[in-house]
Amino acid sequence: MLSPLAFWLQLRPLAWRKSFRARQRPPELLRTRFCIGSGNCPVVVQVMKNCGSDANQIAEEICTIHRAGGESRILEYQLLHEGTRDGGKCGYNWYTVVCLR
Repeated sequence: MLSPLAFWLQLRPLAWRKSFRARQRPPELLRTRFCIGSGNCPVVVQVMKNCGSDANQIAEEICTIHRAGGESRILEYQLLHEGTRDGGKCGYNWYTVVCLR
């Protein structure tokens, strides 16, 4: 014998069940690792910026979507400071920015 919920779900169209599952999907994330410093960062990164650069400004640049017609939108993001090392002209600081799509 079917439970009331199982019975009810059998009555609902398949397309509705698929769309219900799709709405429960976790948000997509875009992760980018970047470093501020001079020369080669001591860790592998996708973006290298010069000494004196602002980490929050870099995160905003990475998480900005540019659309046709000149419209742009900054996605919500989380900025994680992962590490620091002395060296080069100003030392090195590396971060991961996680943009929520």
